[in-house]
Amino acid sequence: MKEISDMTKLKSSVIESSESNRWIDAKEEWTIVCQYKSESLDHCACGHAIKNVVYIYNSLTDVHLKVGTTCVNKFKTISLKGIKANGDATPLYYIDESHDNGVITTWEYNFIRSIWGFKKPSPKQNVIKIKIYNKIFKGLNIK
Repeated sequence: MKEISDMTKLKSSVIESSESNRWIDAKEEWTIVCQYKSESLDHCACGHAIKNVVYIYNSLTDVHLKVGTTCVNKFKTISLKGIKANGDATPLYYIDESHDNGVITTWEYNFIRSIWGFKKPSPKQNVIKIKIYNKIFKGLNIK
């Protein structure tokens, strides 16, 4: 039995979560939310284990997906070039919304807002930041 390729799995996941049922059109519906290094291995929509997680969002279907840095390049219409060097491109509205909905505490909210945009948080700050980001993104509809 032939194994399904990673690209086929990626296309299937994206099309399933898009309005369009054609890859060429479906991939145009997605934008990057943020990118960061995960504390532990995560999984791309293609099935690969990934450490560098890129969250993408489809506003037409209100769905988020996790992809790796290799797979995000398959979209061509979205680019990691817009992501800040520290990977801190999480839009503030996700942080604000998470606080408003009780996903993160007031302390976590204030902490993230205080370090947001810094080029390089300390190693201790980065560990805390990743834990808070994990809470924020678990609160979203991410496959």
